[in-house]
This record gives sequence, structure tokens and C-alpha cells, in this order.
Amino acid sequence: MSSKNPKRNENYFWDTVTFLVEQSLFRVPRYHFEKNSEVFGDMFSLPQGEPIEGNDEQHPIKLEGVEAHDFEHLLRALYPRNPPSLYSSKSEPDWRSVLKLSTLWRFLEFRQQAIDKLYLQLPEEAHEKITLGHQYHVCGWIKHGYIQLVERPQVLSMEEVEKLGYPTAVHIFRLREHFTRKKYRSQSSTTVRPTLQRTRASGITAENSIYPSAWTVERAVEEEFKVEFEKVRKEGALFSPRWAPLNTGVPRASLASGSSHTKSRVRTVADDSESNYSDS
Repeated sequence: MSSKNPKRNENYFWDTVTFLVEQSLFRVPRYHFEKNSEVFGDMFSLPQGEPIEGNDEQHPIKLEGVEAHDFEHLLRALYPRNPPSLYSSKSEPDWRSVLKLSTLWRFLEFRQQAIDKLYLQLPEEAHEKITLGHQYHVCGWIKHGYIQLVERPQVLSMEEVEKLGYPTAVHIFRLREHFTRKKYRSQSSTTVRPTLQRTRASGITAENSIYPSAWTVERAVEEEFKVEFEKVRKEGALFSPRWAPLNTGVPRASLASGSSHTKSRVRTVADDSESNYSDS
């Protein structure tokens, strides 16, 4: 016997909202905007006059300064049309767009998901990793980029110096010199005595090193950029869900499983996780 007064299911009876982005109208469930975005959640909690913005196509919520492309990819993450197992290159969200808007509107869980997804899609160029890390407050990406610049054979180009800024470039040159000296001393210790004498005469000695010879590149980078990393970690902590390691730049699954294809990158940012917990 059917009920004469059916009740709305408290979990799955959703209102919709209409947005205007550039020249495109979007109508989607209000749920994630209301429940998972601090910005929209606050907006929807305010008293609304008549007509209510977002209720229909004639009165959409206008999102100024946002590109329709970015907004559509955020919606793909919020409301996927296909199961994740059926994602294709056409249906997979552009995770940079998701990261951009989830940071802007404080969709904190979706921001963390975007960081996880982008981990293995980071650009090869070190300065691009560093730029992205600063833009979105992900310390692990910045640290990985600095390590890459210190370890690679090629010196920094003038274009890279200009993009990084001269103070950062000086830090990189200091570290490169330190590890070049360390390598030279190691090679000299296996050669004949005259070579060792020339090494001492040139001033390349352990006493002149800026860091202990036992330190790895990762540890030296952490020390050289300590002030910068502390600042970025504190900024990133403001965007991190309570349940997540705070913006290490490493996917949670990789931290848990220690899978072989992520070990090298996990090593470069492992300290970030501990530091971020202490900041909270």
C-alpha cells in the first residue's frame, strides 16, 4: 500500500542550481557546492531575496573571471558522468582546472584529490614544478623541483634564473657547488697523492663545505630552503582536509603502499608530511 504523504529522502533529494560562466549555462545539483565548498556554503547560508539567484535560467549565478573550460572540468570531478573505471581521455577531468577552482572556492577534499591525480602528471621542467607548487601551496612539488635542479648535469639557463628569481638561483648554485666539491673530493681520494695535493691547494676541502659531507641532496635542499618551505607548508595547511597529510604532493595511496614506481618521489617529500602535522 503506497503512502499518501511520501517523504523526501534526506540523502538523495537534491536541489539544483544554475550558473552562468562566460556564455554557457550550467545546471547541476547544489549538493557539493553547498556541502563541500566553504565559499559557496557560506553564500547559500545567507538570506536570499526574490528572485533567488541560481533558481532558473533567467536568474543564474554569474561566475565572473572564470573560464567555462575550467568550470566544466570541475563539474566532471564533482559529478562524474562515467564510473572512474570507464574514464577516457575525453571524460577524465583536467586536474589542473580542478585544482585551480577547488583552491579558489575551497573544495578542500576535491583539491586534495586533484593534487593526488597530478602527482604523476607533473611537468618534466623543474621550474614548472616549482611554479605550480608556489601557486597552489604544495611544498613537495617545490622541493622536488629544487632537487632536480641541483642533481642534473646542466647548469641553470638565464631563462630559468629569471623565472626562479636571483635569490633562489643563488641558493641552487650554492648547493650545486657543494655537491660538485663533494664529488671531486670523493674522486680525488682514489687517485695518486699529487692529485690530492692539488685538491688541497685549490681549497676543495671538507672544512670549506657549507653542509656535512654525509648529507644527501634532499636534506641539504630542505636546510637551504627551510624558511621558504615553512612558509609554503603553513599556507598549504590552510587548504588541507583534516584527514589528509597536508599537501606533501604525494598521493595518499602511495604513502600507504610504498609502491616501487613512487619510491623515489616519496623519499623527496617524506619529511613534508611530518612537518605539516606539526604545523597543524
